[in-house]
Amino acid sequence: MKQNHAFEQMRKAAIQRLDSRAPEDLAERSGAVFHGDSAVLELSSLGKHYTLSLPTYECHPEMESWHYLILLHYLDLADGTPVSPCFCTFGDLKDGLVRGTKFDHTVTQALCQFLRGRNQEQLTAICKQLGGQITNSHADFSAVLPLFPRLPFLLKVWYADEEFPASGTLLPACSTSHYLAVVAGELLLTKLQQVSPHFETKSSGSRESPDHVANIR
Repeated sequence: MKQNHAFEQMRKAAIQRLDSRAPEDLAERSGAVFHGDSAVLELSSLGKHYTLSLPTYECHPEMESWHYLILLHYLDLADGTPVSPCFCTFGDLKDGLVRGTKFDHTVTQALCQFLRGRNQEQLTAICKQLGGQITNSHADFSAVLPLFPRLPFLLKVWYADEEFPASGTLLPACSTSHYLAVVAGELLLTKLQQVSPHFETKSSGSRESPDHVANIR
C-alpha cells in the first residue's frame, strides 16, 4: 500500500508539472507526436507504440507503473537537444561521476549474469522484441535500444571464450543528460531481464554461437 501511495503521489506531481506546459512544446522537445484533434500525445518505447490522452495523461495500452512514471519525467525534462550519434558510459555523463560510475559497475555485473548461456540468436530475438536495431561495433554483438524517441542506449556484448566469461555494457547516448540518466538505464536493464526468461538459455554463450524511483533523474 505504501508503494502504491508513493507512486500515486509522484504520478500526480509529474502530471501537475506537465499541465503547465503546452502539449505542442512537449512533443517538439521529446520527439513525441501531438494530435490536436484528439488531444493525444503519441510516442514509442522499446518497440511499442503508446498514446497519452490529455489532460489526464492516461496511457494506452497500459504501462507498468515505473515505466509510466519515467515516461512522464522524460516528457517533463526533455529539452529538445538533438540525439548524439555517440555513446559513453553513465559515469561520463554530466553529473554522473558518482551515481553514474556506480551504475556502470551494476550494469557490468547484471549483464554478466544475464548473458550466461545465451547465444547470438537469442540476444537478437530479445533485442528485437524490445525494438532494438542490431548494429556493428568492435564488440561481438551490438544493438541500439530505443527507450524513448530521443533516448537510445547501446548494448555491447562480448561472448565467452576459453579465458573469460561473457560480458557486456550498456551505454547511453552522449545527449542523455538532456532527458534522463541513470534511472532510464535502470529501467532498460530491468526490461532486458524481464524479457530474457522467455528465451531458453543454451549451454554456452561462446563466440562460436553466432529506492530508484525516488531518484528519478
